[in-house]
Amino acid sequence: MQVKVGGKHAQVLHLEQRHVYADVIEGVPNADINQGIVDEAVERAARLGAGEPHLVPPRERSLGSFGDEEKRSLPPIACIARVRGAPIDAAADHAEASLVWFQDEVSTTLPEDVAAALDAKRWSDIAQDVFW
Repeated sequence: MQVKVGGKHAQVLHLEQRHVYADVIEGVPNADINQGIVDEAVERAARLGAGEPHLVPPRERSLGSFGDEEKRSLPPIACIARVRGAPIDAAADHAEASLVWFQDEVSTTLPEDVAAALDAKRWSDIAQDVFW
């Protein structure tokens, strides 16, 4: 599997996909629950060792208002990836990045909006060089 960032292709080395509400025992998703889920995904990506994770902001869906609070849900699948691509510095062996995005189903095909968001970024802004 490959992703395209700023017109450059990067090979996916690690891909983790998890149902975002699998650990929510009761209640309806709200801003606090969703932010915790996003933060946890970014923290997991940081542990992959490929630099500061890049988050493609998720599209939340409104579930309507309940009392004083509007309830919103995230796309159901959190994706955490480590990718390898061309080096930024010619002296490096390669560059790597950690990515986080959310999508509607378990799949190795990137949703169009996620693919477009990644391709709009510069590889040098989200990747870090690896020297052997």
